[in-house]
Amino acid sequence: MAAQLSSNYCVSNLDHSNDPRPFFPSHIKLGEIEFVIPESADLLRQYIRYPSLSGSEANAVNYFQNLCKEKGLYIFEMNSKDGSRNFIASVFPLSSGKPNYIFLNHADVVDVPAAGDWKYPPYDGVIAEGQVWGRGAYDNKGAAIVQLMAILRMAERARSENWPVNFSLLCMSGEEVFSPGGAGFVAENHIETLNAAAFFGEGPAGLQGVVPRKSEEKVFSVALAHKRALWLKLKLAYESSGHGSTPPLHYPNKDMVSAVNRVLKSKEKLQFNELNTTILHLLGDMEGGTKGFFLKNIHLMTPVARAIIRKNPLYLSFFANTISLTRIQNEGLSHNSIPNEVVALLDCRLLPGIKTEDFINKIKRQLKNKNITVEVVLETPDALPTKPDVFLYGSIEKSIHSVYSDAVVAPMMLQATIDSNYFREKGYPVYCFVPILLTPQILRTVHARNERVPIVALENGIQITEELIKRIGERAVLVSRPIKFD
Repeated sequence: MAAQLSSNYCVSNLDHSNDPRPFFPSHIKLGEIEFVIPESADLLRQYIRYPSLSGSEANAVNYFQNLCKEKGLYIFEMNSKDGSRNFIASVFPLSSGKPNYIFLNHADVVDVPAAGDWKYPPYDGVIAEGQVWGRGAYDNKGAAIVQLMAILRMAERARSENWPVNFSLLCMSGEEVFSPGGAGFVAENHIETLNAAAFFGEGPAGLQGVVPRKSEEKVFSVALAHKRALWLKLKLAYESSGHGSTPPLHYPNKDMVSAVNRVLKSKEKLQFNELNTTILHLLGDMEGGTKGFFLKNIHLMTPVARAIIRKNPLYLSFFANTISLTRIQNEGLSHNSIPNEVVALLDCRLLPGIKTEDFINKIKRQLKNKNITVEVVLETPDALPTKPDVFLYGSIEKSIHSVYSDAVVAPMMLQATIDSNYFREKGYPVYCFVPILLTPQILRTVHARNERVPIVALENGIQITEELIKRIGERAVLVSRPIKFD
């Protein structure tokens, strides 16, 4: 008996969670049952096998670009002088001038600091236990394969019916490190060439089982706004006694630690808007009980709800600017030598509308040390939230419900920083979500050990994206037809 794991047959009996053996061939026999690995999983494992740390993603981009070309998509390259590789692959050539609906993805991945701790090697692209394993399986190569497969499934129909709109995927470099040669370069130098009507970018995954007592509940969020990144370098230098056995009252390390501690201990003001209060309602529904009631009714129970938010780092990240001390560093001296210079690095994430100058001035006041200099290492653009188009947002919602009929779909502001803000800053509508359903346990492997994505979730994500493309294309055809009067 043969069973095929495809978008038409994604059920629980095809999840090989009880089979610990990795497998590589396209056909696997377990007893008398033969399983066929879907093309999506096979392509993803191949993509994973091209290691692509930020700044070294050229080979991975070449693989993905050639794959898109072999599948019949039109390619347009947008490579920057720093060596960053970017390309767009579209159903119709960009020269057609058709309004273009663009799905964003990136080829680079984060580092693997402890490869030996992985269940399967991080760059082997192993398929096992009903999942594709490896660095980038979800972030962001898995999402890229979902986009590619969905576009390919609709390309023949779009061309045969000569749809008046185009669909593309835009693959970029350097997203994980906010590289100037990636999305920022494309937005600044090629935005007119793209003919963009709207962008669909990286965002929150679908989640199932966020609350243990509601293990079947599925939540998909569509990010219409993002926090932005502001990386600061603090520096303090002056002459002091150098021997560790007789520490002076003041020396750079001590004063820097005291100053930064004042910043970290300060409470950032909570800010509430239409998008992040939507998260409160979702969190309140998930929490249930008295705590959930307070979260859902913050306008009535402000002091209690604020206290709940401040005690939870995840909740707090939606409603306040955050500041993380990521490094304190000195020049290399012996253990018993007190250095005369110290540097501290802060990773700050700012809510939309917060001005850099105002934020830095507040940091300086909190430091209470005029000798500490503050330098901006990097900042990503501040962009106004996308005002959701009724049809586009509704199409996303209906596309998700076409696969997960009982899922909750809600707009939100994402607390992370994503490179789609470069396009939102230019005034284009950007809808950010990843149509891949994960459990919290699997989501925690992203940027960590044992990153993986379930094959069923991958295939269902393709169905969702395919449905979204179909809805946009069919509406475009309908609107473009001339009205006939008798």
